Amino acid sequence: MEEIRWAFIGCGSVAEKKSGPAFNKIPGSRVVGVFRRDKEKARDYAYRHHIQRVYNDVDELLADPEVNAVYIATPHALHKPYALRVAEAGKVGYVEKPLGISYADAYEIVEAFRQRDLPLFVAYYRRRLQPFVWLKAFLESGWLGNITTGKLVFRRPVRDFEKNEALLPWRLKPELSGGGYFFDLAPHHLDFLSFVFPDIELVKAIHENRAGYYKAEDYTFARLILNQSVVFEAEWDFSPEDGETLDWIRFEGEKGWIQMPFFGPYPVRAEIDGREFYFRIEPSMHVQQPLLETIVGQLTGKNVQCLSTGETALAANRLMDEIVRKGPILNELELFLD
Repeated sequence: MEEIRWAFIGCGSVAEKKSGPAFNKIPGSRVVGVFRRDKEKARDYAYRHHIQRVYNDVDELLADPEVNAVYIATPHALHKPYALRVAEAGKVGYVEKPLGISYADAYEIVEAFRQRDLPLFVAYYRRRLQPFVWLKAFLESGWLGNITTGKLVFRRPVRDFEKNEALLPWRLKPELSGGGYFFDLAPHHLDFLSFVFPDIELVKAIHENRAGYYKAEDYTFARLILNQSVVFEAEWDFSPEDGETLDWIRFEGEKGWIQMPFFGPYPVRAEIDGREFYFRIEPSMHVQQPLLETIVGQLTGKNVQCLSTGETALAANRLMDEIVRKGPILNELELFLD
């Protein structure tokens, strides 16, 4: 492909800064047009980002011969129906995370693209974001010795609008997101863990609604075994009783420990052989740009490979399903018999 000509299905807050502007900043990449169910917001986005076409519907977008790749940035429950249509239309797919609201949905999407020999990428951009590229390399370097334990904590107090059903964002509506904020934030955590530690086993999980302000679960805990040796605990609490806000991931080994926030900014704290270190790693302005550069590079024949594909995204979906079910998935057939 000489040039990747994108169309967007969905152009909300994620496409505003995290991803959208980067598509036109990468050589060999250009945004042709956008579609959003709210046409006025689509026109406003296109005007502000200098995009020429606003499609009336998805059929018009998929029928456009100039479009050869589609970015899906919609609520999670719409990923599957739109992705299947993109595959049927014979175009490259790039889907926001999580790939599906269940492992079964994600697997069906992957199969649709695989059967048509079409590339499929997923927006787990931390695989190429500078702080996490560095953290992965550090964890694999041996500086900590054998890594023995790890912990992830994300706590955010309930906000006033989350107590009002009429004001709930789509991320707190299970019919659109698949669940609560766990379905929005945890996929990033779980994908990064699966990137660094390919073998992950769920030992224990808690997934429940504690505060009762909305229908979706607001508390999740998981105990995992990474690569058969590292005991890792993760907690996502969106209604902490103490009202405390926390965000960090930490690993400990024979020689020391390292800790940094997961959602930025990215100050890094570490202790190795009794010596303490503190420094910052700055990410890109448009955090998806490093990953997008590898997608465009791969599609245009450069010597680069994107590390976040439909196949790699299945690991996060599997872990999400297991945590929500509070037990391991025994086999593929179980998923499709539910």
